[in-house]
Amino acid sequence: MNNDPAAANKVPLVNSIAFRSMVVFTVALLLIIGVGGSFLIYRQSKLVKIQTFEANEAGLSQASFIVKSQFDLFKNRLILLAATPYITDQDSIEAGRFLKGYNVSPLFIPGEYVVLYNAKHEKVSDNSMVGLAKIAEPHRELEDFKAVVPQRPYISPLFWEQSTPKKIIAVAVENRATSNGFLSASFSFRRIWELFENYKVGNHGFFVIFDESGAILYHPDIRKWVNQSHKADDLGLHNFDAKSYQITQSTYIRLNDGKAYLANYKYNATEKIGIMSLQPRDEVEAMMWSMGSGFVLIALCILLVILFVSFWLFHRVGRPLQTLIDRMLVIVKGNYNESSGITGKKNDEIHVLAQVFDKMRLTIKDKIMELAEHKAHLEMEIIERTQDLAKANSQLEIISRTDELTGLPNRRDIREKISYEIYRAERSKKAFSFVFIDIDKFKDFNDTYGHVCGDLVLQTVSRVMRQQLRKQDIVARWGGEEFLTMLPETDLAGALQVAERFRKKIEETEISFSNCKIHVTITLGVSLYDARLGMDRSIDLADRALYKGKQSGRNKVVEFNPNDITAEDLQAAEMEKKYNEATLASANEIKQKPLDVKYTVDTKTLQKSIAPKKKSHPNQSDATESPNN
Repeated sequence: MNNDPAAANKVPLVNSIAFRSMVVFTVALLLIIGVGGSFLIYRQSKLVKIQTFEANEAGLSQASFIVKSQFDLFKNRLILLAATPYITDQDSIEAGRFLKGYNVSPLFIPGEYVVLYNAKHEKVSDNSMVGLAKIAEPHRELEDFKAVVPQRPYISPLFWEQSTPKKIIAVAVENRATSNGFLSASFSFRRIWELFENYKVGNHGFFVIFDESGAILYHPDIRKWVNQSHKADDLGLHNFDAKSYQITQSTYIRLNDGKAYLANYKYNATEKIGIMSLQPRDEVEAMMWSMGSGFVLIALCILLVILFVSFWLFHRVGRPLQTLIDRMLVIVKGNYNESSGITGKKNDEIHVLAQVFDKMRLTIKDKIMELAEHKAHLEMEIIERTQDLAKANSQLEIISRTDELTGLPNRRDIREKISYEIYRAERSKKAFSFVFIDIDKFKDFNDTYGHVCGDLVLQTVSRVMRQQLRKQDIVARWGGEEFLTMLPETDLAGALQVAERFRKKIEETEISFSNCKIHVTITLGVSLYDARLGMDRSIDLADRALYKGKQSGRNKVVEFNPNDITAEDLQAAEMEKKYNEATLASANEIKQKPLDVKYTVDTKTLQKSIAPKKKSHPNQSDATESPNN
């Protein structure tokens, strides 16, 4: 009896799984190559053709959707224009100025002619000579006025103008006060050309677009096929009917250029447009042959690799694996009762590794349990840290929007709420107002009684004003001793009442400080938000009214009459708007550019730069005190 442990774990060559696997793989591969290879290549080639057809069908649906979207967009723009007062009033001067204005002209591309007609079919105005070069031939006019009915745009038959296929789209202009009219525009297929320039079917295929009559509206070779009228018959599609032509399965068609193409076709009855995708047959068959030849080549390579590996494994893998087993038996120490579940007397690698695994598994299991407990502990700690961070972020958000001294919203917070109120007022068409408040001779309180008294005055004024407001009204500290109140859905008369209530209540309030009775007065400026001026300019109107109150004696409410807005105010607001738009565009452009910057940090300089600075008193504004006080 052999008691040598190493000899007991030796695996004979013929019993090894590697040997048996190589034999099975070699036989199976030979059967696959001989019997199933040809059938698989045939089926795969057919499948490639079907898949290519289905892929082209999906691309065709997308192209059809793009064309439909362009028509729908053009119709909707025309319907919206027809509903504007400039068009419905049918005033030739106003309508002409509107159609040629910078708000309307960008909606159409050069060559698209927009015309307004009255109920007698007489032209009222058009958009000619706006962004268009002067042309020799006249524009095509709307002729079939009876076909234009309300709520349904009319599309004319196809015609060519300036070497471009076009269709006239017209809608009814409804006006009960005077009479109905018509608004028409020539839809230029150059819109479609620009979108289809970069579209391809496969690598070398292309799209062709047809009119209901079979006229070619788009072809990659525009100069040859589209600048003048050509029919589908000229392309090689004989007996082609754009309305009824169908392709339900993968089919090749041959055109006049002598090439065969895998074709797909889709017709849109609403816009009366048909789109055909054409992919060269050579390109489709090249994919088939590349797949078939690739399969054969791969099979041969695999056979050679199997034959090589089968000999290599015996010398390079079998013996090292046996050595590894022996080393594992030496490394593993301990007595374990658990079994791998693999039984039998087979003397191969699997059974030997199973025996080794049984001896190592319990140790690994213990380690895994320890890791699981550690992981659970870490996850719980992460959850707690995340919750703490969320609370801290919430508190920081509140602090960033609140004035520390008065507890009122700060300038940043009220500006955001004003922006929201502007958006809401544009939809509801309801006015809202501003009240700008300044404490009279506030500097005297600081100079006479000290900053503690100034803080008390600011806090008292803030509390009294906040008590006088509705839930939806907002009062914020604008800076220093200045406050700003926004009154939603409040006209100028209502704002004056609120301001007067502020003034009287503050005047009646007595502030006790260090055995002294202090009385405070405020001056208020009231203005109405004007959409032409924007937020900052409208607030400035209230500030100007406040300044008048300061100049005329203080402790009063002064309104800014909207009729006093000058042309210089409107011009300044427009310039400020353009400047802000340019600044925003520049900032967005900078954000989009990738930064490639290397930083070097001097630690001494950094320590000096982050040294704490002396903080100014909270009742003082950043700027010097206003001369209004």
